[in-house]
Amino acid sequence: MSLYNKPHKPKIGIVFSSMDRSGLVRMALTQMLAGIDPHQHDVTILWQDGSSEEESLRFFEHFATDSVRLIKQGGTVRGVGAEFTIKRGMAELRKFGDFDWLGTVESDVYLAKDWLFECLKAVEEAKK
Repeated sequence: MSLYNKPHKPKIGIVFSSMDRSGLVRMALTQMLAGIDPHQHDVTILWQDGSSEEESLRFFEHFATDSVRLIKQGGTVRGVGAEFTIKRGMAELRKFGDFDWLGTVESDVYLAKDWLFECLKAVEEAKK
């Protein structure tokens, strides 16, 4: 089901920030990806990681996906605070494309199965 009457898939940019806690990062990232339909959305995720724990660093280094464009930046968010990280991430993300939508997802969230579809549906309903 499509919400769009556009000739193109909406381009969505997401800043995903993490720092250690690899179990939460794995959960949030895999749930985020599971809720993205690459046939409906053109998604770029800028993953900014400030981990120092070995397990988290390995996960960051080896994680890959084909369902979205994934850009990884390691060592970028340690000790600067969430607000600064999000602002810097948004500015950095804009260098990678002209997006219809920008958003942020933190590494300690739980996302429902159709989270992206439901978010965009709510926006479309609000426009009516």
